[in-house]
Amino acid sequence: MALASESVKKVLENTSDPHPPLFYLMLHIWLSLGRSEAFLRIPSALFGALSVPLVFALGRAWVPERTAVLGALFLSMAPMHVWYSQEVRMYSLLTFLGLVSTVSLTRLIKGAKPVWWVVYASSALAGLYTHYGMVGLLVVQGLWLVFWRMNRDIELRFLISWLVSLGVLFLGFWPWLPVLLANIADLANVPIVMQVTFLQGADAAWLLLFLLFPLILLFWDIRLWFARATSAQALPRSNSSLEISSLALFPILTLASAIPLGTSMKRQAIVVLPYFFLLAASGVSRLRLRRSLAEVALLILSVLSLAASYGQREVEDWIKLTTSDFTSELEQLPANYRRLWVILSHDSYVDPELEVRHWLEKKWKLEQESFPKGITVRLYLIPTKDERPP
Repeated sequence: MALASESVKKVLENTSDPHPPLFYLMLHIWLSLGRSEAFLRIPSALFGALSVPLVFALGRAWVPERTAVLGALFLSMAPMHVWYSQEVRMYSLLTFLGLVSTVSLTRLIKGAKPVWWVVYASSALAGLYTHYGMVGLLVVQGLWLVFWRMNRDIELRFLISWLVSLGVLFLGFWPWLPVLLANIADLANVPIVMQVTFLQGADAAWLLLFLLFPLILLFWDIRLWFARATSAQALPRSNSSLEISSLALFPILTLASAIPLGTSMKRQAIVVLPYFFLLAASGVSRLRLRRSLAEVALLILSVLSLAASYGQREVEDWIKLTTSDFTSELEQLPANYRRLWVILSHDSYVDPELEVRHWLEKKWKLEQESFPKGITVRLYLIPTKDERPP
């Protein structure tokens, strides 16, 4: 919010924020139309909603319609997807743009008109200017095409067109490349912290159960591949086995790419949820008996997990300070607390005179301080009434 409230020039010149500028520029325009909390959430909610039919479009290219619908329904009720579709952050936009690029690539594989190369390059470039996680997704798309080249007939002309589109992406991203390289250099001073906090309570049961069905699918198709490789006769190919199983590259490799960069696993997971749920829906379709029962049970579990996730993520005892009147709220803390964690961020925008820092340093003892990228985290000890000086 603080960065998006600045001028377009300052947004583009900012290098302290670890994210590219596209989302902040969009939010800058959106802020000129309104500033209520519900209004600011609309873009994220819109991109999250539009991702659902894109999952259906992607699935419909490889699997039966019923399976594609099921994958889209799973995404629409996924707690993580719904959660990040309400945050005023760039993650639902990144998911949407990643899906547009993958759907475009799928259509091109299927023989669509060359105009889809424009859609692919545009969505991929917008994704790069939204979040650096798009780099990992583009790498996985390239490995996906190599996989297809090895197992299906893809014309050399298609691969050349893809390489040309990557060249266009590189030229389009060239102005921002120095900032990206600077951010990568900064990561050397940041400890790797993988967040898996979404694996708790109802979320854990929900996600682990869904993981079972992609494993069923992969086991089924690995068995089919071995049978095909060891048979002297050509065995018929399933219309969807190899195609949909190849989508497993997306969640596996994209999440793996987050590890060396110390990227939040929780946020990186939101980008690959669409592919994960298509795999889960395809795994359910492999159940010859009681398939409908499994589908209904998973949908009910999704609803229950979504409802439970809101209770798990309620944040208590957090105070958002404004520099206009922060002392009155802080003065009340000693009556109830002995320790105070303070997260300081974007001081140049929200507290250029460092009033909050100076006030805290005068009042309470600084016990601990750390500097994750872009923020300062401080722990203050609040003395009791007896410990305070007269």
